[in-house]
Amino acid sequence: VVFIIYLLISIIKNKQNLEKTANELSFLLHHDHLTKLKNRYSIQQDIKKQKSLSILLINIDGFKNINDTYGNNIGDMVLKDVALLLKHFFKQKQHLDIYRVGGDEFAVLFNNISKDTALEYANAIFHKIGSHNFNYQDISISLNISIAYNDIYPLFENADLALKYIKKLPNKYIISYETELNLRKDVEQNLKIIEIVKQAIKNDDIIPFFQPIVDINTLKIVKYEALVRIKHKDKLYLPYQFLNIISKTVYYNKLTKIMVQKVLQVAKQYPSLRFSINLSMNDLEDNETTTMIFELFQKDPITAARIDIEILETKELNDIASVSNFIDKIHSFGSMVLIDDFGSGYSNFYYFSELEVDILKIDGSIVNEISINKRKFHMLKSIVDFSKGMQIENIAEFVDDTDTLKLLKEAGVKYAQGYLFSPPVEHILNDTYISLDNSSS
Repeated sequence: VVFIIYLLISIIKNKQNLEKTANELSFLLHHDHLTKLKNRYSIQQDIKKQKSLSILLINIDGFKNINDTYGNNIGDMVLKDVALLLKHFFKQKQHLDIYRVGGDEFAVLFNNISKDTALEYANAIFHKIGSHNFNYQDISISLNISIAYNDIYPLFENADLALKYIKKLPNKYIISYETELNLRKDVEQNLKIIEIVKQAIKNDDIIPFFQPIVDINTLKIVKYEALVRIKHKDKLYLPYQFLNIISKTVYYNKLTKIMVQKVLQVAKQYPSLRFSINLSMNDLEDNETTTMIFELFQKDPITAARIDIEILETKELNDIASVSNFIDKIHSFGSMVLIDDFGSGYSNFYYFSELEVDILKIDGSIVNEISINKRKFHMLKSIVDFSKGMQIENIAEFVDDTDTLKLLKEAGVKYAQGYLFSPPVEHILNDTYISLDNSSS
């Protein structure tokens, strides 16, 4: 009898332990380990189970900067305190759940409340978190947040689209997803473009076009800028139609590699000409991309010596040391480095103080207005004087008429490119010199 009682007690304890373990595993599956809020998996399951739902998606703006500046420990404390603020705010309110759905994102899922009420909550949360000082010993941090409201299915996905959209809008932090915004249409269009690029890479439909750069005084072609194009079903896609969309996909680096390879092949056929290839700051800061370029250059250093790099100022320069090293290696092949779109921002002056640049290209927004805007002409002359003082060459972009050409000569610009001389073309021009009307001389 004693043995039977012992077995029964053991079975009960084992069952209790199993139930405890099962409950712990279930909690871990459905909750965020840091804030103890429900997690992304939970919200996905809860959305499937209920109807008449709406959601607030809350993002901490620039949270990565907090981790980078103060460390992940402080960042974790901020996340836990934001979670506590949300729990306190909604403590007396019913028919809702709070979730942490990403590294710096939280969500509130409502059941049967009006849009106006949800947006009132959003406004109150925005001010509550924005006015709160997050203090940790001698560190004080203030936060900005963005909030998206949505009640249109798919619930979470539409809220996420709205949140991404609001990040692009200045001084706007709360948004309501509306079908009229066409955000889902934009996503569908992006997916279509990505598929076109994918197929173009597969079918060898990445085509370099070439636009000549000429000596203004002699009209001799001194170089060609290589510009990427995609051919798809008899349609030609220009960079503005696809580059930004694929810049954060695996196809971006593949596109760069193909362009470098193809331009090297063309340059090999024209040993008397120089060529330039556009690279973004993302390219220069990506070790895989720069390594690939050096490997291609090392295979054919004679041709590589005539391939110059145009740096596109698409974002702030974060790692100046790596870009400086890249430029040094490029120079070792005999290649030159150009800063594109000079005059479009303040930061490219900083580049000249830190980087060994050979040529600047004067931004087209200045060049194409110098014949109608005296201020733009004075800006151009200042840039020309700057380039001469730095002992570097200059190229004017977007030269489309002879009046502009005359003013460029007057200002002392040495080289130019634009539709006045030739649009970008698929094949290198047969002529060494550009022929213009007598009015351009």
